[in-house]
Amino acid sequence: DVCSSDLHVVNRGWRLPFSNSFPDCLKKVISRCWSGNPSERPDFTEIVDLFKENKLYFNGCEKITFDMLATPNR
Repeated sequence: DVCSSDLHVVNRGWRLPFSNSFPDCLKKVISRCWSGNPSERPDFTEIVDLFKENKLYFNGCEKITFDMLATPNR
């Protein structure tokens, strides 16, 4: 069963290694998301704030401009 094998991997803390080209800031946030202790995991607001403050990014991508994500009033 795929679901039970996935849980087995997660519960044992097994994770795929990060590529060397992966930004350190992204490694840190993802590692925190994987924490076994829920209080150590970032909430969505913190992750969004890191992107807004340009402290979190993807290599080779433009910085996210949150103005472009705003939806116009209908």
